[in-house]
Amino acid sequence: MLDAGIPLYRALNFFTDSLEDKGLRRILEDVCQRVHSGVYLSRALRNYPRVFSEVYCSLVETGERSGQLQDLLNRLADLLEKNLRMKKKLVATFTYPAILFLVSMASVFFFVFFLLPMIQPMFDSMKIALPWPTRLLLATRTLLMPTLIGGGLALFLLWAARPWLRALLRRRPGLESQLSRLPMEIPILGTVLQKMATTRILYALATMLDAGMPMVDAMSRATAVSGNVWVAEQMTATRRDMVEGMNLGEALAKNVEIFPRAAVYLITVGEETGGLTDMVRHAARIYDEEVELALTDLAALLEPLLMAGMGVVIGFIVISAILPTLQLIRNF
Repeated sequence: MLDAGIPLYRALNFFTDSLEDKGLRRILEDVCQRVHSGVYLSRALRNYPRVFSEVYCSLVETGERSGQLQDLLNRLADLLEKNLRMKKKLVATFTYPAILFLVSMASVFFFVFFLLPMIQPMFDSMKIALPWPTRLLLATRTLLMPTLIGGGLALFLLWAARPWLRALLRRRPGLESQLSRLPMEIPILGTVLQKMATTRILYALATMLDAGMPMVDAMSRATAVSGNVWVAEQMTATRRDMVEGMNLGEALAKNVEIFPRAAVYLITVGEETGGLTDMVRHAARIYDEEVELALTDLAALLEPLLMAGMGVVIGFIVISAILPTLQLIRNF
């Protein structure tokens, strides 16, 4: 709409009226009012940091200062689309395995809590001993319900204690950093998460550099894009070394553990040849493709493993159901 010459306030107002999400609609109505009263768009957006990230606001501010707001919003839209596509890939990778897992658990739950209680009284009245697989499932029933209740209660307590946990983590940043590092250390999945963080940082960095933002400022904003406290601390250390005179490639190689050597090499070449922005964007595209391939490989690995596990569980349930029937037939 801005490219078509529509004023910013009218464009925001039109977009706000078309929203169905009431919460986001209220936020944008406030932003519209602030812009209409003369406040810069970037300053109005910064009142809602949970909705509009620092990268978002910084790019809008750069566009306002340079008079190229339309171009910066288009670049910001590309950046957000790339991040959204990456999240959708991750969700799609785990959707099918999660459905398989839930189906297998539902089958176990139905047999243990509904079918077995109907069979057991008949065998008790005939004084016939149940086979050991069936007895094992019955024992599982006595343990499963307290476990489910205890697990649900623990999850509820954790949810209720979120403000206290956040305050605890703020008081102990080292603990928060170590906790955020754990997912990155998971075999296979950790590698994918590291590449996703690398890709987000590189795309954000390339977008801000292309917009004319100074390198140190761009590094400061790109720190928040990683979505991980442990990685953000390393990016902060990288920015600190750059302020002291170190090149970007050297600072990344020294501080950021998740950055592959190839990415650091491409960035170093870009600094030496004067094409840093192009090299950072090129490295981002490379690792974006690697993330897609890694997620495809992860899905190909998870599906047969879950199918095998589901087959073992369902097979054990079928055996536990058939053996009592066969034993009953033999006793007649």
